[in-house]
Amino acid sequence: MKKLLILLPVTICFLFALWAEKSESTLYITIKGLRNDNGKVLLALYDSEAGFPEDAEKAVDKAAVSIRNGKAQAVFNLNRSGTYAVCVMHDENNNGSMDKGLFGIPLEGYGFSNDAMGVMSAPPFKDAAVKLVGSEKHIVINIVY
Repeated sequence: MKKLLILLPVTICFLFALWAEKSESTLYITIKGLRNDNGKVLLALYDSEAGFPEDAEKAVDKAAVSIRNGKAQAVFNLNRSGTYAVCVMHDENNNGSMDKGLFGIPLEGYGFSNDAMGVMSAPPFKDAAVKLVGSEKHIVINIVY
């Protein structure tokens, strides 16, 4: 009986941890401050610093969403809770890439989760990281031009 009393809480904790890891989570993103409704907003979702934010091929998910009245919304349905960072770009001319000017300065709007900003470059993953725990999380990203 003692063994059963010890094993029962351990088993319940294990099953809960397994369920929490496998449960679906949804990340809702609102993008604000877009200067016009031209083009699309491109988003890349990362679960680690690998590739963030330059290599979209290393993103765990990507999306392209329409703009309406200077705002856009995106939804990522994920199969697990975790830590994620979002990179956003206003692709005004629909060419699929960030247009840059002199010295590599972006000509199109961009933003990151937590409104993280880098110094003379993109912010590190840890500054843009958002913890997604439970079934859903809502975040807002403000675009910078």
